[in-house]
Amino acid sequence: MRYQETIHIVCAGDDNFALPMAVMLYSLFRNASKACRYKLYIISDGIGPGKKKRLAHVIRNTQREVQVVWKEAINHLQQVKNFVVKERYPRTTYLRLFIPEFVDKGLEKCIYLDGDMLVEYDIADLWNIAMSDNIFLAVQDFLNTKVSSEGAIPHTYQQLGLNPDTPFFNGGMYVVNLARYIENQIAEKACAYLEQFPQYINFADQDALNAAVLGRWGLLDPRWNVQVITINDFGRDTPIPEWQLAAHREDMLRNPFCLHFNGHNKPWNLKGNPVFVSRFLAYLKSSGWFTKFEYMEWYLKTWRKHVRRNFSPFRL
Repeated sequence: MRYQETIHIVCAGDDNFALPMAVMLYSLFRNASKACRYKLYIISDGIGPGKKKRLAHVIRNTQREVQVVWKEAINHLQQVKNFVVKERYPRTTYLRLFIPEFVDKGLEKCIYLDGDMLVEYDIADLWNIAMSDNIFLAVQDFLNTKVSSEGAIPHTYQQLGLNPDTPFFNGGMYVVNLARYIENQIAEKACAYLEQFPQYINFADQDALNAAVLGRWGLLDPRWNVQVITINDFGRDTPIPEWQLAAHREDMLRNPFCLHFNGHNKPWNLKGNPVFVSRFLAYLKSSGWFTKFEYMEWYLKTWRKHVRRNFSPFRL
């Protein structure tokens, strides 16, 4: 990688998701090389001016050279309005399908990251991995490892002409070969899949992208997307002895490149493994999103809500 090369990063969120996205970005840039420049494209589904100001402050606190480009998604929201929406998958989830329309024209590649992650390794190492002819570089889903897995696209892979053992990637983080993405009409094919098979959608854009890419993606080291909630499923469908898998899982949790808080337990709700909740909160406190007083106020409010939801009939 050349000194001062620009690394292009994309993320998306709405006003409710701005805080976790800010923490993800803080972790990313604090652990990123100072020898690089960064261009960050934030696809916004109504993030308000107050939270945009906080996000800008967080990024300044990382002391990295980051150009932030806000991309409002008003027109694209019309294109996704009829897609399946669930509590875990709001309409914002689908905006990543249109990544080439949000980034600079002629760009070779970019990295997409979900907001429910912590990046704990230098992102330049991911940027340096050769794309070859792959449309994506991604990490295999820990639970639904194949297109025929129950939580993947088991009802449609045959119609798509896929072998049942075709690997299924997790959509939380990937590197996009933009030229290949455009020439293979991935956005159009993903949207067509969502329109044709709404009854079979398990994981929103993840299903649609796997259906559109048809296995033409490259496998990354699993540490680039350590899927916390399904970590114990990692390697279950391999002949590797369980004791070796257990050691590998433990190492991934201790030394992740990216931690992905997939599933319902999100650390900003104080839910999940206490070790990871503490890690998230440490980044949040350091980020500058809140003042010290605001942080204590937010934490107490969130803690009370957590207790009411999880330890009823107690009321605070």
